Amino acid sequence: MEKLVKGGYVHTCPRCEEEFTGRLNKKYCSERCKAQRNNERARERLYSIHDDIERIKRMHRILSDLMGNRKEIYLAADRMDKLGINQETPYVMTSVKGVGECFRFGQFALRMEKVGDKNKIRILKLVKNGL
Repeated sequence: MEKLVKGGYVHTCPRCEEEFTGRLNKKYCSERCKAQRNNERARERLYSIHDDIERIKRMHRILSDLMGNRKEIYLAADRMDKLGINQETPYVMTSVKGVGECFRFGQFALRMEKVGDKNKIRILKLVKNGL
């Protein structure tokens, strides 16, 4: 909690950890510290976006190799991790006509389905005019 003193409140700058005095809602000791922290946050967001793009590219390469020229395959659910397909890869939920709700990775759609007594992943290659 900030301490009230003559001239304002005593704060600790989250960037340089120096104590300073200022109004109650002041966060940084200087414009320089504020700008440096904002730049750090922007870099963190950029790296996060870059990592997501790399995961999507990797997923696309894996699925392209796996599918070959086929439009649809079923894969045992436990093989997903072995292939490097995991839940950390960004995806979009989409609805595919005749299939239902799927996880979409670029031109591929994945859907968990029960086949007999086993869970399988149905992987579809999407084209511009449907499946």
